[in-house]
Amino acid sequence: MFVIACIGAGVSSGLGWPFELFTSLLTQLASVSLVLAGLGWFLYRRPKMPLSLLAAAVIALAGAREQFFFADASVDSGDLRIVWVNMGNERDEKAFARLFQLARSEQADMVIASEIPSRLSKKEVFQESDGFPNILGKLAGARTNIVMFSRLPMEEIGPVTEKWNSGFLAKANDGAFVVAGVHTPTPLLPKNFRRRNEIVLDVADALGESVSNGRAGVLVGDFNAVSWSGLLRSLHGRGGARISYGWRSSWNSSFPILGLPIDQVFVFGDARASVRVGEGIGSDHFPLIVDVELSPRAISLAK
Repeated sequence: MFVIACIGAGVSSGLGWPFELFTSLLTQLASVSLVLAGLGWFLYRRPKMPLSLLAAAVIALAGAREQFFFADASVDSGDLRIVWVNMGNERDEKAFARLFQLARSEQADMVIASEIPSRLSKKEVFQESDGFPNILGKLAGARTNIVMFSRLPMEEIGPVTEKWNSGFLAKANDGAFVVAGVHTPTPLLPKNFRRRNEIVLDVADALGESVSNGRAGVLVGDFNAVSWSGLLRSLHGRGGARISYGWRSSWNSSFPILGLPIDQVFVFGDARASVRVGEGIGSDHFPLIVDVELSPRAISLAK
């Protein structure tokens, strides 16, 4: 049954709920298969079971191949640096301060965060985010709230998913590029699975339309979807290019056998980017540090 689960998960990406829940665990299934194969060979010295488990592991890893892509090469000259993180709400009272310590040490231009702790007053938020005076988004409300802090002037284009407060677009740097943030519900139930897909696709479509005149766009957030999910693969057909951060995971562990890569970065239009996973700040998510390079045309459109 375990072998069947691995094979089924490996070929079921894009089939919808509940198949994607199995697909999300491909790396864990592969790891358990390898461990069981080793134990089976050591204890019984019979090749049939270990070989079946090895085959299951290979199929599972092939299904999750996107996680093991090498991270995209660093951009030559970053025109914009973004730090993204899901704060994990109340998990660590010092996480918010650590977020901006990281942003300052990385000389970031923007910080985009979700699940900002509700215990923080607006005064405390403004104190900790000193140096990033331009703020968009609601500081209190739904757990999926997105808030943008920027050194650059920003102008909100409009919310894409008003009901959940879980995604919106903003123009920055006099319109040279458009930035979108998203945080979706966890797709454990069919209705949340559909809502997650709707949010991601709506934001991606709105961003694609916003950069159709030659500008650049960046989409970051907690998609609650692994790198090899059918949802993310579909975004490539909508003009987005996923930027890989390699074998690491962004949630729960930096190792692919334990955590999951559910925080994502896509670029649209005339832009290139590179992403790396930052050190933990106290959330159950690791921050992503995104360097964006704009084309000369995208920059000229803002002048």
